[in-house]
Amino acid sequence: MSRQKRFELSFKSDNGPYYKIEIFDNDAISSVLHTPSIGADGFNLTYQTQDENRFVGLIPSEVKFDIFIDKIGEQSIVNDIKGSVYGQFDMAIYQSSDDSTYSLFWAGILLNDISPEEDLGTPIKVSLTAVDGLAPLKDIDFNKNTGFSTPSSFQTLYYFISIFRNQIGLQDFYWSITDTFITTSVLWSTSAMTYVQGRDPLVLSRFNFMAYVEVNDDGSKKFSNSFDFLDNVCKCWGMRCFFSDGR
Repeated sequence: MSRQKRFELSFKSDNGPYYKIEIFDNDAISSVLHTPSIGADGFNLTYQTQDENRFVGLIPSEVKFDIFIDKIGEQSIVNDIKGSVYGQFDMAIYQSSDDSTYSLFWAGILLNDISPEEDLGTPIKVSLTAVDGLAPLKDIDFNKNTGFSTPSSFQTLYYFISIFRNQIGLQDFYWSITDTFITTSVLWSTSAMTYVQGRDPLVLSRFNFMAYVEVNDDGSKKFSNSFDFLDNVCKCWGMRCFFSDGR
């Protein structure tokens, strides 16, 4: 079993850019790459937010797209996606202006929720959905795989980096050590932390995560889920966090 690229799709949008979609299976038993056709609409990227509310923290995104399959091998991969566990399949969208040099546009985890296929002969249209990993953080305690267990204070930015790296798990696949993974734009100052150009307040500040832990009478701890944890931190700073332009 190994990580293998199973689907590769490409198209040119009506307004100019070229796009390429790559889908990987992290538990593959075959390395055969298939290139089915993508639907006429390309892909649809949406952000789950309320436009009229400026005080939004985490903004999850998802991508939907159709593919047309007409080969047994392609159908086999679709069946594998249907029966997969969360995280087994992931994907990336790359963008180019010349169909030669591509840069990462979006990446996410492919869901096994596939639309019913119409048995009207080939090719068969299959609708796929992927998420950027933010929304599923609602089901994960913020201390899982992050080391946030012994009461301590960390840089504000470190909480985001640690949770994204250890709970979403896409960083090692699509970003090299030299790639920009997180970009911040937060302007904040106090009498104790004056404004200095080029300094990131999310790096200069830190807090004890125990503020997000409920300690029961018997001493056991109940940790907030990662989504609510990061969402609340965002709102404390008056900032938003979302996936855009490959970071």
